[in-house]
Amino acid sequence: MGVFMKQRVGRTQSKPKRWHPGRTERRIQELARRRATRQLLRVPENRFSQVQQEYLGWEAFTLWVRAVVGTEGRVPSWMIPVLQEHCPGFLEHARRCQAIRPKKSFHLPHLLLEWIHDHVFAWVKQEGWLDALIFYSVRDAYSQSTWAHCEQCEDEWSRIRPTRYPSFDEWRLAADRAPLAVVPGGKRLNNRPPTPTSRPHKR
Repeated sequence: MGVFMKQRVGRTQSKPKRWHPGRTERRIQELARRRATRQLLRVPENRFSQVQQEYLGWEAFTLWVRAVVGTEGRVPSWMIPVLQEHCPGFLEHARRCQAIRPKKSFHLPHLLLEWIHDHVFAWVKQEGWLDALIFYSVRDAYSQSTWAHCEQCEDEWSRIRPTRYPSFDEWRLAADRAPLAVVPGGKRLNNRPPTPTSRPHKR
């Protein structure tokens, strides 16, 4: 199987400087916020919350794939049937992208998230509120905690490669138990998003 991702960049030991958005970046963020707010008004609150929970589950799945593939530099053979079960047709899509543009390196986790947007949440895009779903989901405390766990795994695994990688369920359980899985005030995150399924459906 071909490698559908860019080569991993080595990590440096120096602490990166904190990024501060400039005027253009702040303008773009404000436009995105306004667009998301307008879209949010089209959806009943309970319905949005339910779909957001599903989206957060898919995002966690993507981050697990990112951590493993980023460490291995390829899709491990044991992960192929997992992707085929949860995202039928994705690996074929990735191969087509590589065949069409063979000189371009594709970052597989990013390609996977785009595929999820286009297939699992295609109906959300058709209804016109996918931007709102993404905007508010990535700012959710669960999303930020899962991202932190992913980055921690990438850092640890880059130094000592695991002899056995955790399954997605094991990885999520570790993320839920991580010290970072709390919100301001010291309360641990509750209401874990559901496990992704391979059946796109409209709510």
